[in-house]
Amino acid sequence: DKALRKRVHDYKFMSLYKAKVYCLADEAKLQRFEKDPDRYAVDTSPLPHELPRRLDYIHAHAVKAGESQLKGYDIVEEKRARDIGDSSSDPIAGGSNNVVEYKGKFYRFKNSQNLIEFMTFPFKYEGTQLIRKPGAKVTVEDILALLGKTVAEPLINAMTDIAQVRPVFPKLSASKSALIYLALHLKAHNKKGGEEDMRKYKEGLRTYISACSMSKKLAKEYANKSVPPSLENRFLSKKYEYFCSLHS
Repeated sequence: DKALRKRVHDYKFMSLYKAKVYCLADEAKLQRFEKDPDRYAVDTSPLPHELPRRLDYIHAHAVKAGESQLKGYDIVEEKRARDIGDSSSDPIAGGSNNVVEYKGKFYRFKNSQNLIEFMTFPFKYEGTQLIRKPGAKVTVEDILALLGKTVAEPLINAMTDIAQVRPVFPKLSASKSALIYLALHLKAHNKKGGEEDMRKYKEGLRTYISACSMSKKLAKEYANKSVPPSLENRFLSKKYEYFCSLHS
C-alpha cells in the first residue's frame, strides 16, 4: 500500500495510491502526500463543478475591462483593501494579459501572482464588491473642452497680436520673445486677476513692445538723412546705451 510516484506526460507530480491517481501542485506537496497518504486521500468534500480557467493571449485581449467583474479592477487587490479597511485609495486595474474565466464571468488581474492566488482559492473572492471608487480620469477631450471654455479666446487674441507686432527682444530669439509677449498679453487681459494686476501687466506689455521695437527704431533713425552728421554719432550712442540697458 505504499504510495508510488508516477510521472505521466503533462503532470509532473502524480502519485498512485490504492488504485487512485493523485495530482499534486509541486515537489514539496508530493513529498508531504507520500509521507502520509491516508491523511490526504480521504474524500471529505466534493470537487467543485467548475474551476478557474486562464485565457490565452488572444482570448484574454478580446475581453474588455467593462465586460469583466468589478469593471476590470483586480479583485484580489480589492479584497485585500477591504480586509485592512482601506476605502480611500484608488482601486488597481487588472491587465489584459492576466484574465481568468470562472463560472461564466471574467476577472482581470494586475500580475500573475494575483491571478494564481485567485485560481488557487476562487471561493475566497466570491461576493467581493468594488468598495473603492476610481479617481476621475482626465482625457484629451476634457482638456480641449476646458481650454475652449477658458483660454481659447484670449490665446487667439494674443497670437493674433503676436503676428501683427512680431516682437523680437534684444538678445532673445523670436520664439522666446513671442512666448514672453504671450504671457504678458494673457496676464494683461486676465479679468480674474483684478484691475490692479491688469493695469500693471498692460504697462509691462507696453514697455516690452517698446523694447522689442528698439532695433527697428535704430535702423530707421540710422537711415534718416535728416539727422545732421555732427549729431549722428551722439544720437546713436544714446540709443545704443538704452538698447543695451534693456537686456540688463
